[in-house]
Amino acid sequence: MSRDEERALLLRCQAGKGAAYGPVVRAYEGRIYRMMRALTGDEEEARDLTQDAFVKAWRRIDRLDPDRPFLPWLTAIARHLALEALRTRRRRRRWLLSPTEGRELPEVVSGEDPGRQVEITERMRQLQLALDRLSPTLREAVVFKDVLGLAYDEVAEMLGVPRGTVASRVFHARRNLAGLMADHSSSSITGASTVSSPIRVRAPKMVASPLSAS
Repeated sequence: MSRDEERALLLRCQAGKGAAYGPVVRAYEGRIYRMMRALTGDEEEARDLTQDAFVKAWRRIDRLDPDRPFLPWLTAIARHLALEALRTRRRRRRWLLSPTEGRELPEVVSGEDPGRQVEITERMRQLQLALDRLSPTLREAVVFKDVLGLAYDEVAEMLGVPRGTVASRVFHARRNLAGLMADHSSSSITGASTVSSPIRVRAPKMVASPLSAS
């Protein structure tokens, strides 16, 4: 979606045209889901929080400046919801630490053979566990930069820190992830300053339209 198309849709949303919100949701629900999935480590909760984020954004759509990009504004709402959810379940075990609880791993988007898919699924599990072991500040920075694909300046504005601080956090997060992944993998990662993962998680379709909750 181009910036002009996005702006036109957002103006229609602010005029009360609910149908214009559908394309906006479809454009960004995948990225918000992956962000929630990476921050919470829980597929089910990520799906619920993704829907909650779009519902909340719709209810606050009149506060949005349509001349500014929608994604950073939406991400700020989603981040608040994720942090609130993490606070309420801080004492509960995360699903990655309890693999026998029956939670289903996300579907892997891959054209590879079944054996390769198993390998990628395991690597995805290891990556999520590694993310879980990062400090909250490092995890947020790398998720916003590498999962959402935000620019350093956008992440800096969202977190309220200088651009250089964001770049430093992302660098250290990637380096720590590389080390943690090496600890859990037979193929070690050496001398890497960045982490590039082939893993992609398919974002599930939202069960209900955010507008239905309005």
